[in-house]
Amino acid sequence: MEINNNLQVQNLTIETLYKYYKSDKLLVNRRYQRKLVWTVEEKEAFIDSISIDYPVPLFLVAEVTYKGTQVYEIIDGMQRLNAIMDFLEGDFPLHGKYFNMESVASIKLLRDKGVLKTKTPFLDLDLSSKIAGYPLPFSVTTINDPKLIDDIFKRINSSGKHLSPHEIRQAGATNQFGYIVRKLSESIRRDVSHSDVLTLNGMKQISINNYKLNYGINLGSIFWCQHGIISKNNIRDSRDEEMVAYLLSAIIKKPRPSATSSNLDSFYQTNGDFENLIQQRGANNIIDTFEAVFEEIKQTFESTGSTFKTVLFKQDNEYTNRVFQVFFLAFYELLVEEQKKITSYTDLCNFLEGIGDLYFSDKAESYNLSKPREQAILMAKGLMSKYFVSRTSSDPALSNGVTRLRNLLSSSVTENTNYDFKIGFHRLEGKCDFDENVVKKIVKTLTAMVNQDPGSVGYVIVGVADDSDAAARYESIYGKKARLYKNFYVTGVQDEAAKYKSHDLYVKFIKDKINALTEIDITFKSMITRYMECLSFYEKTVLIFRVNNEGSPVKYDGKFYERNGSHISEVKDEKMIWKRFV
Repeated sequence: MEINNNLQVQNLTIETLYKYYKSDKLLVNRRYQRKLVWTVEEKEAFIDSISIDYPVPLFLVAEVTYKGTQVYEIIDGMQRLNAIMDFLEGDFPLHGKYFNMESVASIKLLRDKGVLKTKTPFLDLDLSSKIAGYPLPFSVTTINDPKLIDDIFKRINSSGKHLSPHEIRQAGATNQFGYIVRKLSESIRRDVSHSDVLTLNGMKQISINNYKLNYGINLGSIFWCQHGIISKNNIRDSRDEEMVAYLLSAIIKKPRPSATSSNLDSFYQTNGDFENLIQQRGANNIIDTFEAVFEEIKQTFESTGSTFKTVLFKQDNEYTNRVFQVFFLAFYELLVEEQKKITSYTDLCNFLEGIGDLYFSDKAESYNLSKPREQAILMAKGLMSKYFVSRTSSDPALSNGVTRLRNLLSSSVTENTNYDFKIGFHRLEGKCDFDENVVKKIVKTLTAMVNQDPGSVGYVIVGVADDSDAAARYESIYGKKARLYKNFYVTGVQDEAAKYKSHDLYVKFIKDKINALTEIDITFKSMITRYMECLSFYEKTVLIFRVNNEGSPVKYDGKFYERNGSHISEVKDEKMIWKRFV
């Protein structure tokens, strides 16, 4: 497709679009696009229409620049495009038969390399070729204004036939409230990504498993489903985001507003008192505090291997979601507003057994209204108060890094160029002494990460192994088990830090080593040490190194480097790298 300055409608074959797909030229913007939600049946029905030459709706994309390349941001048609790509790669059949990969050279090549697997029985070669050659109607616009793209998306879906009421509300929300709702909802579902913009190819990693469709997020493992608060079908309609929005509004605004649709609509307005309240408190502070309280609730019920619903209710209750709002806000008042902490997660969880049936079932239906909910919050606080004591220091974020590390690890799945992992600074052999080369490798990696483009952000996480062999070596030396999260083994650095009299001296030692390097300039060294932070992940301590590009590329030892995936290479042509920053 040639680059056009005008809106054009043209036909692009499925085979051509597959090449765009595999070369990362089809983008999804999570600011307004929802998850992959089509079922196998819906996907198969769409492919069936193509196979019998029925016309299909127009696809709308915007031509944008992404990482220095002209690509196409999908405004309308993401579910349909995903259905096509999944079918071509053999994720589901048409009438019991799979796409014949012999019909498309680029797909056949991937199969021959072992990237794709052939599934049988497969379709007739002629029918597969016909599907691959089907011309899809594409409307390409050069509009590159995010606000206009948001508005186009919202208008297309405003009838509510394609999106749920809350998805319409959230789609393209440009205010701080919508941003916070989206970020927290992603954090809870654990479908976070490094950036709001990612390739269609990467959407599977952060989408929820569907029947017969194996995506990256297991629906049953999402907190809301696992704890019996929101059903699987309602998660697909983004009712979890609606729940987060109700909880946020109750935290931000006093007196707490009722949890009604009309109130929620007003909070999504781009101006007004509500936005001013958010600005006063700070979006990041609200997110950190919310996540910390959420993690305390999770740890309470996980301490006995239970769930919110099974602990509170021994009888059926259809308003578990409203009772959860009551308890979240009770926890919030105790932990944040009254600066208390939980004395024993296990004792608190055991005390809560059956308490929902005793005190909250009868009026649960009315807990979306302010007065009944406030009365229930007071009751919940009174019942739980003996399991909370005053904090010794003021800390609204509760010093909890569990959620943050989980999000970083999840983000690395969709954008591994921006993330690297080290198990520690000490060798896992011999005398297990400090390895000077690890410091140099980390700093070199960080320079390569920020050389991608002006908006680059890079992370090196120390205390995490991304393979089982390294984790096994750690366990054999220190006698401690790593914590497994997805495919990562969180070992922590606390065991090697114990060799330095104190954790503070360990951190100072590492910073001194970075500052002593002559391969990078003082400005970049200062950024690395300034943004270095420690997180507590349960009993593990993890070090995070974060850097962001400040407008120009960075040299290491007099040379420019760049990172593609986990590979670092020298940039021989300096003019090329400077062009990225013009």
